[in-house]
Amino acid sequence: MGPRGGGDLLIGNFGDGRINAYAQAADGSYERQDALRGADHRPLAIDGLWALQFGHGAANNGPTDTLFFTAGPDDESHGLFGTIRASAFAYAAFL
Repeated sequence: MGPRGGGDLLIGNFGDGRINAYAQAADGSYERQDALRGADHRPLAIDGLWALQFGHGAANNGPTDTLFFTAGPDDESHGLFGTIRASAFAYAAFL
């Protein structure tokens, strides 16, 4: 789920590396809202995306507004650990 009460469910796609956000509807189902987008407004795509996790706010697991990811780029021949942080403008536009 998203940080700071945003509440969107984030789903990372292994195949195309995109991260899609889904909002919960009144009936409890989830509806796709959009893909996470970069500064160029194009959908982010992380080659070989494996996992997503927001930090929990402690020194050893990162800020709650930081999305951590792991990936295996180049046909899983490499390992990647990275972070995604939204700017205030991008976060407001995404809501």
